[in-house]
Amino acid sequence: ALVKVSGAADPADSRDYLRCVYIHGSKAVATDGKEVRVTEFEGASPVNVMVPLGFIRNINATFDGDVDFYATDRCVMVSDGKTSIRSSLIEGQYPDYERVMIGAQNSGVNICSVDSDDFMSALKMATAIGKSGEKAAQHINTMLKFREDNIEVITRNSNGEEGFSECSCTRHTGEDIDIGLNGEWVLGNAVALNCDRFEIRYGSDQSPVTMAHGNDA
Repeated sequence: ALVKVSGAADPADSRDYLRCVYIHGSKAVATDGKEVRVTEFEGASPVNVMVPLGFIRNINATFDGDVDFYATDRCVMVSDGKTSIRSSLIEGQYPDYERVMIGAQNSGVNICSVDSDDFMSALKMATAIGKSGEKAAQHINTMLKFREDNIEVITRNSNGEEGFSECSCTRHTGEDIDIGLNGEWVLGNAVALNCDRFEIRYGSDQSPVTMAHGNDA
């Protein structure tokens, strides 16, 4: 769960609370101030803590299998019985992610579901153009055009070149709408969900977009 959401945090940000994963009960949360990832895990932490990204990388590199997680209001520790890693915590107040997520779900009156492989294939084909050329854009500007039975993916790089692809979708409610997003964020979220099919909720071009499967969002 820690690794799954950690991609949304920003290791280069000067704000400590954006360079961590927040453990809130049975949820792991990460955000860079624009993108939010939330997932649930088995069990629950007795205290809410902000875990540094460096510690999470060490966990991922050290352990391969079941581990025990311990948390206090001063530190966290992970152990497999033979090896233990301990870390101090990031202090401060974590952003009110629940209000953001509830607001996004309430504004997401349009709902469609897509096959994960088809959607990621369309994203990879379209966003490839964003990385081409000597002046490739740092962020890939992507337009998702939601239609009745398909999603068109259009990207443009800093050289003015465009990439286009599309995938089929099942729209449960909503109308046609075009929404501009960061293509790498969308692709990263699709990879992090790691499921066969997921749901996309969207409102206007000014409201958040959520991608979810089961208890993941």
